[in-house]
Amino acid sequence: MSSAEIPLDPLALELCALSKTFKLGGDMLHKPRTLKAVNNVSLRVPRGQVMGLVGESGCGKSTLAKMLLGLTPPSAGDVLINGKAIVNANQKALARHIQPIFQDPYSSLNPRQRIAQIVGLPLRIHAIGTPKEQAVKIEEMLDMVGLPKRAAQQYPGQMSGGQRQRWRLPGH
Repeated sequence: MSSAEIPLDPLALELCALSKTFKLGGDMLHKPRTLKAVNNVSLRVPRGQVMGLVGESGCGKSTLAKMLLGLTPPSAGDVLINGKAIVNANQKALARHIQPIFQDPYSSLNPRQRIAQIVGLPLRIHAIGTPKEQAVKIEEMLDMVGLPKRAAQQYPGQMSGGQRQRWRLPGH
């Protein structure tokens, strides 16, 4: 796929017989072991729907998520977004269509970025507004979740656990 925009399709996300295997260990005397992290997963998510991925520890959730975000190539199968395979998709164009929401705010927030940088990332990716307009929008978003303006200049580690969870959930 070229770096052009991904066209819209009624089916937003489709995983077709997606699998990922890893080779573990091995040396001159021993063959590497094969680990099937994800095995033949297929699903369809229509436009406007939301999908949650749950499962026990070690069942392949993170590997599946990395494949559908285009961060890890599948060993077999395809990930289609808006009817187009994401193989060689432009990461910026892909990020306009699919984004994860992580459960754990401690590990999902970049500790080296200020909250304004993190919250403003989607505005920059989608080229929404000028930098000045983006700053105003960031303040509005922080206000929506009950955080003071000064939170924009804080790092995630300077916020309480409740604040870290709250800033990314509008209306909560």
